[in-house]
Amino acid sequence: METEWIIELEEVNVMHPEEGETPLLQGVQWRIARGDFWVVGGPPGSGKSSLLATAAGLNRPGDGVLRFFGRALSEATEAEQIQWRQRIGFVFEEGGRLFPQLTVGQNMALAMQYHTTLTDEEIAAKVTEWLDRIGLCAHVNLLPGRLNQVWQQRVSLARALIMPKEALFVDNPPVGRTRDAAWWRKQLAGLTAEGVTVVVGTNDFSLWLDTAKQFALVQDGRFTVLGGPDQVRAGAEASWREYIMVD
Repeated sequence: METEWIIELEEVNVMHPEEGETPLLQGVQWRIARGDFWVVGGPPGSGKSSLLATAAGLNRPGDGVLRFFGRALSEATEAEQIQWRQRIGFVFEEGGRLFPQLTVGQNMALAMQYHTTLTDEEIAAKVTEWLDRIGLCAHVNLLPGRLNQVWQQRVSLARALIMPKEALFVDNPPVGRTRDAAWWRKQLAGLTAEGVTVVVGTNDFSLWLDTAKQFALVQDGRFTVLGGPDQVRAGAEASWREYIMVD
């Protein structure tokens, strides 16, 4: 069966959306297949977040070719780009960029109110279903600021997935505690089992070696595909060892 590439970067220069015209990463070559589970590692400040945002279509590349579902971004109409954004979800780091003036439930309902014909009752049922899935039903009427950042990012995950997605990018999920790491691994592995393509940005590969299929490294302005878990383990003494723990 021929591989279906849903996102392709060819010689792409990754830019910071707010800081000058010097690329963070140059000449990125990366193809993401349907059903993949990628983990992109690297030290803080290396450009992982900007890379993920570019690959998800949130940031424009400085140069090169970026394709979504076989179609080049440079050739796409605004309508096509809107459709792509509805097919690709993104979970931001450090609280998930929820709207602070809206309650948890309102944050999750917003996209459905704009992009579906569901009734208010149907939307409320969907919100309840997803809050139950992430274990936060009791907080539906709270403002995001009343939740800690770990729970805010869970809400961001639910907001991204409440309308079906084909690909999901998760930037630095909060996995500093054992139970949080296990929760995120379980949730994201479950999504790949359902056919969703997943890409995670992280500072530490070790938490994902038993879960992800493909690994890549962002370091010193370069993007390098490392391969699968066995290749990462075999390269445990490589130059990036000082940045990323590999047990």
